[in-house]
Amino acid sequence: MTTFDLFLMREGRVTIVVTFRVTIVVTFRVTIVVTFRVTFRVTFRVTFRVTFRVTFRVTFRVTFRVTFRVTFRVTFRVTLMRFEDNVVQSMFGWGVRRRDDGTWEIIEIKSSLDKSHRKKVPDLAFTTYVAEESAARPISASTLVSVNSSYVSPGPLSLHSHQDLTSEVQNEMQTMTDNSSPSSLQSLQSLTKDPSPPPPVPKLQCGKCPIFSSCVGSSSPSHPIWEFQRLSQPKLDDLISAAPSLEIKDCDPGPLSASQLNHYTAVKSKSPVVKGPALQKQLTGLTPPVYYLDFEAVGMLDPPYEGMVPYETYVTQYSLHKSCSAIPTGQADSDLVHSEFLADPERDCREELVASLLEDLGTQGSIVVYSPYERTQLKKLAKDYPAHSGQVRQLLGRLVDFEKLIRETVVLPEFRGRTSIKVTLPSLRPKFQESYKRLADETGIADGGAANAKMTELIRGDIVGEEAEVTKRALLEYCKLDTLAMVEIHKALWELLTDADSTSADAEKSLSSLGPSDLSTFTVVQLKEMLREKRLPVSGKKAVLIERLQQSPAK
Repeated sequence: MTTFDLFLMREGRVTIVVTFRVTIVVTFRVTIVVTFRVTFRVTFRVTFRVTFRVTFRVTFRVTFRVTFRVTFRVTFRVTLMRFEDNVVQSMFGWGVRRRDDGTWEIIEIKSSLDKSHRKKVPDLAFTTYVAEESAARPISASTLVSVNSSYVSPGPLSLHSHQDLTSEVQNEMQTMTDNSSPSSLQSLQSLTKDPSPPPPVPKLQCGKCPIFSSCVGSSSPSHPIWEFQRLSQPKLDDLISAAPSLEIKDCDPGPLSASQLNHYTAVKSKSPVVKGPALQKQLTGLTPPVYYLDFEAVGMLDPPYEGMVPYETYVTQYSLHKSCSAIPTGQADSDLVHSEFLADPERDCREELVASLLEDLGTQGSIVVYSPYERTQLKKLAKDYPAHSGQVRQLLGRLVDFEKLIRETVVLPEFRGRTSIKVTLPSLRPKFQESYKRLADETGIADGGAANAKMTELIRGDIVGEEAEVTKRALLEYCKLDTLAMVEIHKALWELLTDADSTSADAEKSLSSLGPSDLSTFTVVQLKEMLREKRLPVSGKKAVLIERLQQSPAK
């Protein structure tokens, strides 16, 4: 029975109920029997002979009988369709409503804000098309129900926004049914019916495709060209057309930017590329005490507190490690001072968080973060709480973004062109990464998404009692691990500095081994960048620069 066959049913509710009952009986039987037998025997004779005979007989028989009877009853209620007032609502995020003229209206429900309604038109058009073709019933209207971006908790505006997109949907359906278009439904149907897949056409999106290896087969590259950041489709096409493979090491470095060239050099030399002077300047510029700060936040569709809007970011906790030294090498975790804050999920604690953070951070010392996220949230807190605005804005001048620092000074082949902490931490500190795996096994919270979900459940009251307390402790442990990870990255960067000279020498040796014809593929800008890294003059024409690079010895 198809979905639309349900239209023929009378109004009611289609419900599936599944009940599981499990009974566990555990029995222990212990019986204790103790027997004492004492015998006295006295014999009197003329010679006065007395005999005492005592017999003790003890028998232990222990039986414990304990019965545990536990019954689990689980009921699943799945409402496939709900019929109310000529409305059919499905479990699939859409529904239909019968209008007074006998036609039907498609209603599609999205959790996104109404500002992005234009992006939902193709999806709604496809739903409308399927409804018309499957049910053979006229669809006279197409409505999108999304989140009202003008809503401010607790009202009075509705949280939901209804937008009539009938005209836009009809135009989109005409495009979908235009058989002359390669993206028409007919073209897509012919492709999907063909048992053989179409030939792969390299696109930028291929780099994030989960079945990328199935397109390239056994020749799947270890470092594909897609690892280059800020790669445009024309540049991708040029690199692929000029290279014998999809490997970065085989591509033409000529069109590459300076940052892409660093990644190319790291992959080709199989070693880190470290801009030692720049990295050293940044690390030695940190002012003690050094703080390592991490925020966790939620953004709920239905804002929990007064004055909030849908999906507004709400910082719920922070972890802060403090080091009295700006050079963490050789420093044990016990030398660090840890502070933390976790909001009470039953009330608005944002201003309390701000006050606590200001007290913990003091007025001096660099504040290490990873990514611009903490800076963005601090600016928001300064705006939301004017009484603390001046102090919070002073914190902004003390922030040091380690992701930006790494992006500008350190490239490892293992980074694969990215600099998020999920990539850099396992590459720089693989053993420490195991701590997240252990935390995931113990608590189930080892990433920002899981932490967000659990805190949201706490705020909604879905988790209560002892389970809520366990969840809070797990949230604190996860956030604490994030700031410890920054400490480990800081140590790793100092260690890279000590190896920077030999690392740079290996990279330069790889470049100097290239012949004139190879070096000629680089642009003048790239050649000058190589010379600057060697601290050599950068004046002269391209031929002079190439000659200077070949003649310079590796450090």
